[in-house]
Amino acid sequence: MPELAGNLRRPALSGGRVAVGKVTRPHGLRGDVHVLPYAENLMDLLPMEEFFLEPEGGRCLTIQEARGRASHLVVHFRDIDSLEQTRPLLQQELWAERQSFAALPPGDYYWFEIEGLAVHTVEGEFLGTVQQILATGSNDVYVVQGERGEILVPAIRGFIHAIDLEAGILTIRNLPGLLDYVD
Repeated sequence: MPELAGNLRRPALSGGRVAVGKVTRPHGLRGDVHVLPYAENLMDLLPMEEFFLEPEGGRCLTIQEARGRASHLVVHFRDIDSLEQTRPLLQQELWAERQSFAALPPGDYYWFEIEGLAVHTVEGEFLGTVQQILATGSNDVYVVQGERGEILVPAIRGFIHAIDLEAGILTIRNLPGLLDYVD
């Protein structure tokens, strides 16, 4: 069944890079910083070694050490060894190359693979495109925007028929009640 690894919270996607978190504040005096990840599962980001401060180009930061906390990471980047050196990083988004994300098992997808897909019913009706993914706790919900307005599609087996990333299409089953409120 479709799953969103890490359930990333609607950061931007730009070319080959994905916004994965934000440097929020310094931690101590030796150059460590707090990073608020856009992932529910902090461990999804720990295997990544390099981050960028811009969606294209920009300074590359290499992780020297990282450890997870309750809702954030404490990261030490190579060559950032003082409180003063952390200041230009504060409130900056961190971007990672798409290819730095771990491969997922079949049927599992990252948010950036789902957002932007064209959504069709199994009958062939075009409904719109996935604009956002909401994490509701029990299951994700795809927010589809089209001519009929906003449609909320639960990301569960009963509704999702197929996901074809190469074609850029998400096919859903039009179960009773799903589209009734948008007509």
